Parts: sequence; structure tokens; C-alpha cells
Amino acid sequence: MIGPWKNPRSKVYWFRRRVPAKYRRFGMPAEIKFSLGTTDLEEAKILCQEENLKLEREWRAMAGQQPTQLTHLQITALAGEFYKETVAARRDEPGPPAEIERSLREHAKRKRPPIGPLDPHLYVTFGLEARAFLQRKGIHLVGDRLHSFIRSYVEAKELAERELLQNAKKDYTPNKAVAERFPEFKPPNPEKKFDVLWAEFAEAKELAASTRKKWEPYFRQLIKRIGTDDMSSVTEQHLLDWRDALLASKASRRNVKFGYIAAARAFFGWAKNEKKLATNPAAEVVVTISEKKKRQTKKVGFDDLEARTILAAALGPQNERMTEENAAARRWVPWLCAYTGARVNEI
Repeated sequence: MIGPWKNPRSKVYWFRRRVPAKYRRFGMPAEIKFSLGTTDLEEAKILCQEENLKLEREWRAMAGQQPTQLTHLQITALAGEFYKETVAARRDEPGPPAEIERSLREHAKRKRPPIGPLDPHLYVTFGLEARAFLQRKGIHLVGDRLHSFIRSYVEAKELAERELLQNAKKDYTPNKAVAERFPEFKPPNPEKKFDVLWAEFAEAKELAASTRKKWEPYFRQLIKRIGTDDMSSVTEQHLLDWRDALLASKASRRNVKFGYIAAARAFFGWAKNEKKLATNPAAEVVVTISEKKKRQTKKVGFDDLEARTILAAALGPQNERMTEENAAARRWVPWLCAYTGARVNEI
């Protein structure tokens, strides 16, 4: 059972719990601790169990979700969505200026200067409200992506409060500098994710297990190169740059053409035909292979000296350990070939 911890520097009880290793991949620090806001031991015990139950439910819910892959631009834009929603909700009635100023002071006290890119303080202080916003949007972030969003969220929250303070003071001048700093948020489309499309493609084309094993690493390499697994974001230039990089790495032109590019053309061609993607970025990506015609050389027979050497050896003594059939073949096959013109395998 999790029990309250008494802070030696005060009489207030705290909640403290080490995060299990299996849940740390969701971006949580090694330990979670925060004040329970009470000096009553019995009340602290009840609050401690309630907070622990919330954590358990939250962790189990996260364990069954697939993480959403967002770029840095999408994370910044998502924080902008929070900023716009916060301002829009309170724009008509922002409240007394003194109350907003007090909220800003409290916000500054809560956020304190971060001690690093994965500062657990911001996660503990703002993580609950930031994840509640993400949940409303149907987005599940983990690891450094979650920490990145929380930092952007904290900044956007302060900017929204400052604009509301301006409104509370009867100044509704549009703050274009702040509004324009956030790009437009384009939510990821799970139907365009590689894993979803790849599974459908492999099933529709009835790909052999060997083909799946060979082709899938090609696409994983492409995804790592362009930084997204959203196949609707792949452009022809991405594939051209990928092709050139493969050729520059001394990869065989034949392997690039009939391996990497053939896989891309088959996959994206299918996705376009099935209306899974709007375009086929691989349609005009080609690899040229120079076809050098082999010079036809006429087979030349043995000259007299070579023929005499072979036939003399056939008449010579055979190895005593050789079988009777093998010795007979060595003696007679060269002579039969010489007089009939037949090939050795025919004889």
C-alpha cells in the first residue's frame, strides 16, 4: 500500500511513488511526488490512495494505446490550438485584471526554470492538464514528444493569459505577432500511416513472406530518412533523394532498381489505385541501367596439338583405384567426341 510521506522541511504530507519501469516509456520521470496539501495523517492516507488509484488507471489506459507520431511543427501547432481555444473561450468575459495577474504570478511560480529538456518538474506540475487537452483531441504522446508538447503547452498558456489580461484592461487590439507564431495544426491521419497501409497492401497483393521480409526494411529506411511514417507526406523529391543516396552509397544499380524502387512503385501505385493516397510519388522515379551487348564469340575447336594431347592422355594408363566404368569413360569419351562431334554430356 502506498502511504503518505511527511516532508521533513514542513508538516505537510506528500504523495511519493517510484514509476514502474514498464511505464517509463510513456515519458514519465522515475519518481512522482507532489504535496497532498494537508497536515492530517488520516486525510493524507485517503488522499494518497485516491491519487495512487488515478495513476494506476491512467497508466493502464496508456498501455493499450498506440502513440501518436507528431513532428516538432505539429507539436508547436497543437500548442497554438490550446492558445486559440483558451483565448476564444474567455475573450468576451476575461474577468478582473487583478485575478489574471494573480494567475500569471502563480503560473510563473509553478513552472520555474527547467533543469533540462526532460525536466520531470514540468511533467508533474502541468502533465495532468496537458494530457487532458491531448485526450480531448484524441492524441496520445509519449517520451520526448510528450515533454516537448508540455513545454509548448506551458508557454502557450502564459501567452493566452497575457492576451486575456490585455482584454480585461479593455484593449482588444489583435496580437498578430503571437497568433502568427503558431502554424496551422494538421492532425495526423491514422489511415495514411505506413503500418496501416502496409498491412492492407501485403494482404491485398498476397505478398509472400520472403517478399515482406525483404521489402519492409526498405520502407523503414525511407521513414527514418524523411522523419515521418505518414505516407501522404512522401513526395517525389523524397524518393529521388533517397534513390540518389542509395546509388551514392555504392549500392548496385540493379539492386536499387529492382529492389528499393520496385518496392516503392508497387506500394505507392497500389495506394493510389485504391484511393488510399491522392498521388503516386514513385510513378516517375526510375533507375537506368546501361545494357551492354555481349560480343558474340564463335566457339573455337581444339587445334592439332591440343587434340593430340587429350587423345594421348586418354590412351595412357589409368589410376589403379579408379573404377572400371570411370576408367572406360576416360578412355573412350574423348575419342567418341573427336570422331562424332558430339558433346561430352551427350556421350
